[in-house]
Amino acid sequence: MKKFWFSLLLSTRIDNLVLPDKNGYFHMTLPNSRELVKVTGGEDIDLIRLIFLIFFYGYSIGDQQVKYIQLCISISVLLLSSAFSTTKAIELSLNQSPFSSGDTLVLTLNENWSGEADVYVAVTLPEDDRFFFLTPSGFVLDLTPYAQTVQARGLKEIFRLVLPELPGGEYTFYAMLILPNTLQFISEIVKVSLVFQAQSQVTPGEVFRDRLQDGSLGPSMVWIPAGTFRMGDIQGGGWDDERPVHEVSVSRFAMGRYEVTFAEYDKFAEATGREKPNERGWGRGNRPVIYISWHDAVAYAEWLSGQTGHSYRLPTEAEWEYAARAGTETKYWWGKTASHEYANYGQDGCCAGKAEGRDQWVYTAPVGSLEANPFGIYDTAGNVWEWVHDVYSYDSYSNSPSHDPSGPSTGSNRVFRGGGWSAPDCRAAYRNNGSPGYRYIALGFRLLRQP
Repeated sequence: MKKFWFSLLLSTRIDNLVLPDKNGYFHMTLPNSRELVKVTGGEDIDLIRLIFLIFFYGYSIGDQQVKYIQLCISISVLLLSSAFSTTKAIELSLNQSPFSSGDTLVLTLNENWSGEADVYVAVTLPEDDRFFFLTPSGFVLDLTPYAQTVQARGLKEIFRLVLPELPGGEYTFYAMLILPNTLQFISEIVKVSLVFQAQSQVTPGEVFRDRLQDGSLGPSMVWIPAGTFRMGDIQGGGWDDERPVHEVSVSRFAMGRYEVTFAEYDKFAEATGREKPNERGWGRGNRPVIYISWHDAVAYAEWLSGQTGHSYRLPTEAEWEYAARAGTETKYWWGKTASHEYANYGQDGCCAGKAEGRDQWVYTAPVGSLEANPFGIYDTAGNVWEWVHDVYSYDSYSNSPSHDPSGPSTGSNRVFRGGGWSAPDCRAAYRNNGSPGYRYIALGFRLLRQP
């Protein structure tokens, strides 16, 4: 047997909302408010924590439509008696934990559930029991409970929020489904407690280099903002495995400004006793390393992670194409026509190198010899092919996740992207593949660093 009190108050604006105190009271401070009703509950209830939702009609922050207080509130909803049946229809998830700014909070529905509901997501901050409601555009960091309404009609994914910069600490996220225009819960309240890992604020486009254990500097990296883009054969005329064109969202990351060079890879080879790749007499140093297998690239990333204390890896196909396009939708980041003014690639219609215009190199060019794309990344088109993380599948675009896809879970070959000095096709959407042990005269890689 449990007893509690709640009060319903009327006003045009809520200044703050504090959840039940140690005596079980709800407190809302409103200008010129008056207490309309006080109710005592004395029946058996199955309730660990009560969430009080306020509804408005009108317009508020950012022209978002919200609702005025409804005076008729069902006591049975607030009591949540043990006879009230709920179902686990929703799930909150993050792509990693501990999480940091730029990571994405995703709300999904149980695939067996269908219906129409209002979706509410809230969070409590470290050392703070107040609820802050969330919207797809971010936290509503004031004391007005403000819920974003989403119509869920059996969709698998119904809520997505890229998390902003936050103080470090443990955050508790809540989600619930409620019948439209009522306060009737149709799903149990989902609770997820996660630790936010505070990091230094970074600016998209900011260039940096991590230090290795011997004090030397690692590869030059540039921060890439989180975003959404259309992936695949946007302009048409490509191959079937580049379709269907589909929308993809990626979280923030840092990308190598250049393809990994011989100088960088040779340092790793010397430190680990690996054989140095053949440079064909074209020169080592600042030229992109070639004859690299997928396994070689992964081993280098793992070594660099250990040297710097940061997480380096191969980019996924989606991350690679997002960075290569740099906000464009043309075949190449500079336009719709291939040009030796911007890329070191092969002759049209054959597989042989060609020097023309600013592309003075028949074979590999020193990294950064030609212009960077709008994200500040060099040689995403041409010079050498670049291994990415994903397993290759001819039809993987048909059922690829819309956020941070990492490719099929099974398969043999791995993908490489971008074209090389001998390739006639270096479109942003073009896909190639080979076995993880494959090495080639025009095949190298670049790395991604996680926040």
